[in-house]
Amino acid sequence: MRYKVLIIDDNICILEALKELLLTENISVITAENGEKGIDLATKTKPDVIILDLLLPDISGHKVQRILKQDRTTSHIPILILTGTQVTEKDQVLCIENGACEYITKPFDNDVFIARLKNIFRWQDYKCKLKQTIKKYGLEINEDEHTIRIKHKLIKLTKIEFDLLYLLIKKCGQILKYTELLETIWGYGKNIDTRTLVSHISNLKKKLGSDYNIETVRSIGYRLTKYKYSS
Repeated sequence: MRYKVLIIDDNICILEALKELLLTENISVITAENGEKGIDLATKTKPDVIILDLLLPDISGHKVQRILKQDRTTSHIPILILTGTQVTEKDQVLCIENGACEYITKPFDNDVFIARLKNIFRWQDYKCKLKQTIKKYGLEINEDEHTIRIKHKLIKLTKIEFDLLYLLIKKCGQILKYTELLETIWGYGKNIDTRTLVSHISNLKKKLGSDYNIETVRSIGYRLTKYKYSS
């Protein structure tokens, strides 16, 4: 399978350098020099990953990210933030909270960049394989809309909540450590505070109600221990 990547960055040198780098990895590349064009191309071409700069000439990268995540046709596409060192830690936190799966600052090491990008591809492929597994548990899952149906009850989840539930279902009964969840869902380890994970799990529990039992294993992590419905 040949992957397709959309790069949204106003720096022509960066665009050309990234394009050349990705083509050597047999990755198809689409480029946009501003936010509006990037949003349009994302909607039309449905790339596997979007590489997004925060500092764009027309609208901010934060706004581009929000628009893409709110649009049903693009909300499922992973976004890798690639931006300059002049941005703040608050920018990084905001990007992650808005659903970015990676955050890399310029300048960057090519090998590290490619490794992180390929990790996103692997996670996307992994989620695709999970679709068949989840059907065993009496669930109807819509990945594009981040929704599940338990019997006839529709539950709307955020992307992070959806990905967390995906992984918990896949490894039902197993304890998933905080570090494993952080690294798998966010693509980060120590860079993310565990409180972010706790908050998302808490919201997920509230939405699922009694249909699932997500058990907190103190000081270790979480596990899914009970299905109310099964097939």
